Formats: sequence, C-alpha cells, structure tokens
Amino acid sequence: MHVTAINVGEKFNLKKLPEALELKPKFRDPLIFVYPKNKYAVFTSYGVIVLWDFGVHETAEILKKIEPYIVDPVHTILSDETDVEKGNKSNSFKNDCILVTGLKIEKVAIISMILSRSVALEYVEKQAEKVQKEFDTIITTFAEKGRYNKSTKSLLKKVGYAMKIQHMLVGSMAMLDKPDIAWDDSELDKFYNDLKKEFEIDERYMILSEKLKIVFHNVDFIMGIVEAKKDFWLEFVIGFMIFVEILIFVWDILR
Repeated sequence: MHVTAINVGEKFNLKKLPEALELKPKFRDPLIFVYPKNKYAVFTSYGVIVLWDFGVHETAEILKKIEPYIVDPVHTILSDETDVEKGNKSNSFKNDCILVTGLKIEKVAIISMILSRSVALEYVEKQAEKVQKEFDTIITTFAEKGRYNKSTKSLLKKVGYAMKIQHMLVGSMAMLDKPDIAWDDSELDKFYNDLKKEFEIDERYMILSEKLKIVFHNVDFIMGIVEAKKDFWLEFVIGFMIFVEILIFVWDILR
C-alpha cells in the first residue's frame, strides 16, 4: 500500500470532519476514516492528513472537502511518502518500505502518527531555517555597518514570526508521547519505538529545539536594537522640545 502524509495546516477542526466527509470514524486517536477497498484517511492533531492508497484525483477531492476545516493553513505544503507491505514474518523496514505482519487498524494508527510527526517536524524545521537566515542577515549587516536600516515594525514582525515558530514547537511536544494503544500491547509498543527510531523523531526534535535556542539568542539581540532605536527617538523628541522651549524663552526676553 502506498501511504502519503500531507502537512496542510497547524491543526484540524476534528469535530467537524465526520460531517464534512459524511463518514463515521473507525478510530478516534488519531481520527481514522475507512474508505472502500481498505483505504484509510487519517487526521492527526499536527495538521497532517495521511492517505492510504488514494489516487491523485481522490486526494484532490478529499483535500477540497476538508479545506474549510483546516486551522491556519500552511503556505507551503509538505508531504512524505512510504510503502507498507503486509503479510511478512515480522515487522521491519527495507528500502524505505515498512514491512508488517498484518495491518490491523492500530498499526494504521501508529504508522500514520509517525509519518505525520515526521512531516510536521520537517515543516517547523524549514520555518526555523528561514527565520535563522533572516536573523543572520540582520546581525551581519549590523556587524558590518553598525546599524540596520529596516523599520522597527519590520524587526518586530520577524521577532513575532520567530515566536510563532517556538509556539508551534512547544505545541507539538505531544509528538514525543507514546500513543495510548502502544501502552498495553507489547508488539505495538515495539513497533512504535522502532518506527520512531527509523524516522529519527526524538533526535530531530532535540536538534530543532537547539536551533530555536540560537534563534532566540538572536531575538534578544534584535530586541536590543529595537529598544536602542526607541530610546534614540525618545531622547531626540525630548531634546527637540527643550530646544523649542529655549527658543520661546529667548523670544519672550527679546520682545
């Protein structure tokens, strides 16, 4: 089976999706809908939809249906693909293919969760890289020229975007949690841990956290620039007002 995970937004309005798709979910966490011919549409809390054996036109159709229920859609859609082959002697991995003994819905859930976490992490990784490059440009310009010509509003927008990325990472901490279905089943527990290791979820999360720490060191520097600009203009206005008062005083004396 061919499986595609697509990052479309920060999250879904999960309560409205059954009505939109005109289907009852077969699984609640993550939300899984079963289609004819054993096709699955899986929705996770990270704003990722995972489609199992959906063709191009079927994918376009379901994306159109769920569009009104995507919260904060992303500007750049990312996706990841893999193949799942059932009927094997053990659960394993080979040539980017996930081999499973059988495909009960709990395994569909775990595979979908790991794929969705991988794509969601990739999205935040790319956004963090983007803001890091912008901050590097600001700091390089300041180091070379001793100043930065962009407006305070422009700087604050960049800081706000960096804070949004940090909020996204904090909000996605749940992706490090083991799903409930893996706690009481030793096979599912091992399968989940092996998948998480294969996709390097923990390692990528920690690396991203460290990158964002560097970003926020730069945020502190930029906020210092903003404060310096504000102090400069405040001192300028006060100085100008004093100068005007002196002129008025002198004019009154000379009249």
